[in-house]
Amino acid sequence: MGEYPTYLYNDNPFDDIKYIINKDTILRCIQILLGYCSGQAGGITSFDVYSNWNAYYTFGKDTVLAEHAEYCEPTKEQVLTDEDKAIIRGNIEQNVTATAKEYPDVDFYYFFSPYSAAWWGDVVQGGDLDSEDYSGGNLNRQIDAEQYIIEMILDYPNIHLFSFNNRYDITTDLNNYKDTTHYGEWINSQMLSYMKANNILSASLYE
Repeated sequence: MGEYPTYLYNDNPFDDIKYIINKDTILRCIQILLGYCSGQAGGITSFDVYSNWNAYYTFGKDTVLAEHAEYCEPTKEQVLTDEDKAIIRGNIEQNVTATAKEYPDVDFYYFFSPYSAAWWGDVVQGGDLDSEDYSGGNLNRQIDAEQYIIEMILDYPNIHLFSFNNRYDITTDLNNYKDTTHYGEWINSQMLSYMKANNILSASLYE
């Protein structure tokens, strides 16, 4: 991914030259200017369009289940270990709760993505699909991890946490997915509307 451009976020305007004379930036600007001169629309790309891959993929069960002929029951269940909890706590404290604590007057919205039923099938099954070793069922471990995350976040009143895992009309309809985890743009719109309305009938709301 390269070096993170921390110099763009400090108070020193002189080190911004690294960005201004960056080859990729210059070439991209030239490309945009040439396009504008040839009649292409200018302006800032909206976030509805930016990095939107929706039109480039096929959705549906044939695509999602292409490598999932069947699911098998695991021979044992994995558990959430103390080591797992330490990693989770470190990630949540550094990336979620520390920011909420630093900015108590800002409302933060987080959600558990509505991964497909096919993904949950992989979690239940666990193991290695190639070796057919299904001894690593992770369902209870996954649920316990989410519960642990929720309990840590509930201490912060400015964090609004949603889960869409109980929206079975979404997760079991594989027409919403291009693979086991990536859903269509219409699901994003649906989730945003639920979060805006704090609609606890449409999503599990943890506050």
